[in-house]
Amino acid sequence: MVEFVTPTEEQVLYIADHLKKDDYREIVGLAGRTGVRDNLLLCASSSKWARVALFDGVPVAAFGVYATSPFARESCIWMLTTEATQVRKIYVGRTSRKGIRALLKDWDVLWNYVDAGNRQTIQWLEWLGAKVGKPEPLPPYGCLYRYFEFRKDEEKCVR
Repeated sequence: MVEFVTPTEEQVLYIADHLKKDDYREIVGLAGRTGVRDNLLLCASSSKWARVALFDGVPVAAFGVYATSPFARESCIWMLTTEATQVRKIYVGRTSRKGIRALLKDWDVLWNYVDAGNRQTIQWLEWLGAKVGKPEPLPPYGCLYRYFEFRKDEEKCVR
């Protein structure tokens, strides 16, 4: 049984403590090892919209969007998962495709950065319809990330 709920601190911390290896590396590259739990809590609490996916009552993914400007119709989209999502890859894929379409009814552009070495996530983003840019170093450590975006309109561009 899958359920999508508004995140609680307990659920978010559970996900932070059980992150998929690639998701963990992605956060550490931007926030450092000590910032993983705090970063995920901040994402969930500051998002305009956020959910946690529960499989049989166990938190397996947290995702959401937070507005980057009060004037622009764009938002930063984020999703972090545990290894348990790998067991239900097809369901996660289908559900996330529907979710992106639904979110693009409210926003014109959804964007973020993905760890350049996270091939599985990059393939998934492209399958979902994202345009993914070339690797570029990001602060504070200069790790390589790739900008990606989903656009409501038919014209898709990459930085």
